[in-house]
Amino acid sequence: MKLFLLLPFIALALLEAYGFTAESDMQALLVFKSQISEEKRAVLSSWNRSSQLCNWKGN
Repeated sequence: MKLFLLLPFIALALLEAYGFTAESDMQALLVFKSQISEEKRAVLSSWNRSSQLCNWKGN
């Protein structure tokens, strides 16, 4: 049981150690968005730096 409780903390530590952060995720998704044709990009209008990454919609 203790190991089960420890696993999420280990996972978070590994993510931080390898540099996976909300900022790097946001940058990667914005680059991805820029590669989509302009007419279809409107679906991802919530993908911008003015809103938090977890609030982005992916219709």
